[in-house]
Amino acid sequence: MSHFLLEYRYIDMDARSRARAEHLDYLHRLQAEGTVVMAGPLGDTSGAVLVLDVADEAAVQDVIAGDPYTREHATADHRVRAWNVVVPAQG
Repeated sequence: MSHFLLEYRYIDMDARSRARAEHLDYLHRLQAEGTVVMAGPLGDTSGAVLVLDVADEAAVQDVIAGDPYTREHATADHRVRAWNVVVPAQG
């Protein structure tokens, strides 16, 4: 598996509010499967960052497509970057 960073910005806060519970359920399910390493909104609440452990960028696109925020058009500008982890999390 490889690590990827997924960053996106919020474009519709009402849509985000409506889909938030379902979005969090989705992320927790992906975390239990080992796909989501960690995730959360940026400090200025303009968007969010997810760390994903997946095979390739196509798998990241699948995560984006399955996200309730995507369905509700709450986010945009999904930026995907491969990440080479040199110092892993302890734990």
